[in-house]
Amino acid sequence: MDIDACSACGGARIIVNKKYFLCQECNWQRLHPNEQKKRYELKRTPIKQKAYKINQVSKSESKRQSEYSVVSKKFKKDNPVCQVRGCDNPTTDVHHKKGKIGTLLCDVRHFLASCRGCHSMIEENPVWAKEQGYSEDRLGK
Repeated sequence: MDIDACSACGGARIIVNKKYFLCQECNWQRLHPNEQKKRYELKRTPIKQKAYKINQVSKSESKRQSEYSVVSKKFKKDNPVCQVRGCDNPTTDVHHKKGKIGTLLCDVRHFLASCRGCHSMIEENPVWAKEQGYSEDRLGK
């Protein structure tokens, strides 16, 4: 057996077919032209891995949100009308006067029943909302 450059792939390999100067792989492909594609696909088939799902929310945050869902539904049921002065629309949102961090998410003492329009106005005008008592200082000062 001689080591030389294969005439088909150009690689320096052991030449098994001296008539055509082919390495073992190229000689096999020459002898089996119909199976060439199948053999290539067998060699190049990617390994299928099990899909891994990444949770969008942690388990603890999911638990907090499910507790909040129950508390906010009860609060909306108990306060069916928007609590902003001069508005008598039905309650659609719960405004958190002091924010949602930690236990404040489910603390009903800092909830304000509001319609969507009033809630947007409170969020877009924080100075006015604090003056009217619709928002509280989040730093506790």
